[in-house]
Amino acid sequence: MNTKLLATLFLLLCYFTTVFANSDDSYKKIQAKGTFIVGLDETFAPMGFRDKDGQIIGFDIDLAKEVARRLKVKIVFQPCVWDS
Repeated sequence: MNTKLLATLFLLLCYFTTVFANSDDSYKKIQAKGTFIVGLDETFAPMGFRDKDGQIIGFDIDLAKEVARRLKVKIVFQPCVWDS
């Protein structure tokens, strides 16, 4: 009895989470704007940091550049300040 009730509740939960899912049009907004702005911590090596020439490099930067390339938009890196 309890197993059937739990299974039913679980299936209902799965159903309602998909039925009421909100559609997101972020892709269309980025395409319309033509720019993909990425906020990052430029002091967090190896994810994102400045090289000796002052360029921001790292794993996150490589990933963001690839996303922007696939979306066919310009990428802008915006370093974040973490003042306490």
